[in-house]
Amino acid sequence: MLEEKWPFMARGFKIWFLLLAAAFATATIREVFVTPHIGEFAAKAIASVVLAIVIFLVTLAVFPRLKCRSYRDCLAVGVLWTMLTLIFGFSMGIYRGDNAYGL
Repeated sequence: MLEEKWPFMARGFKIWFLLLAAAFATATIREVFVTPHIGEFAAKAIASVVLAIVIFLVTLAVFPRLKCRSYRDCLAVGVLWTMLTLIFGFSMGIYRGDNAYGL
């Protein structure tokens, strides 16, 4: 049903999983290769910048495939990605047993 009414949102939902995979890859590289050499704080800062660049590049690459019909459609996909990211982040925090202040 979503695919029929809002095909750009369905494609955006699928593309978000690509962004999630990029985040996991960045975190893995950070933990295995970077953190042991420069420390956790600096490694997280560098990885955050790298991930932002990766997300930007992936978005540029897949943007034509979204086939948004208007600026509003593109904004809706951005809101979807933000909401999915927040839900994922809070869910992982709850799964790890973090309290409200740790989230």
